[in-house]
Amino acid sequence: MTNRAEHARLEGVVREYLDVVYGSALLQVRDPHVAADVTEAVFLVLQRKIGGLEEGPKMTVWLLRATRYACMDVRKQERRRMYHEMRAAAMKSQRENRTKVREMEGVVDAALDRLPVEDRRLIVAVYVEGLSHKELALQLCIGEAAAQKRVQRAMGKLKRVLERAGVAYTVAGAEGSLTAMGKPAAAPAAIMPA
Repeated sequence: MTNRAEHARLEGVVREYLDVVYGSALLQVRDPHVAADVTEAVFLVLQRKIGGLEEGPKMTVWLLRATRYACMDVRKQERRRMYHEMRAAAMKSQRENRTKVREMEGVVDAALDRLPVEDRRLIVAVYVEGLSHKELALQLCIGEAAAQKRVQRAMGKLKRVLERAGVAYTVAGAEGSLTAMGKPAAAPAAIMPA
């Protein structure tokens, strides 16, 4: 068959089966724009294979099967796209959260420097060094309840310093930032003493 004859045959098949292929695609993907893209893809594949296909029921079966495969490919690509977009959004959110935490750690650290030495020492002992109130009480030679109350008062002062700086920060948020300060990043091997 010549190219001219194949082209004429393809035009006839497209005219005859366009609505069938589009309708089948629309039922499967439920989006008119995507169904139009699928229809175009099916007829592009048909263009390459038209010489080996017979007209009639076999052509209909082939077109519907090709439409189904094209729709499956479109759905698979959509799932992949959504998966990658969700991963990218999650990664961006994590980066933003880490940045916010670092910024808040800096704010809390600066506020901590404004506290009296004794209050700073209490907060650092519990939240950065990880001492329990009982261990702190033993160091200070006071009761555990008294140690807990002193830490609580120091945290209240820290909160007030933060509020004066214009930072709306809860005690729990400050505790989280202070605890994170107690888990420093590992120093690079290049600066470690030999």
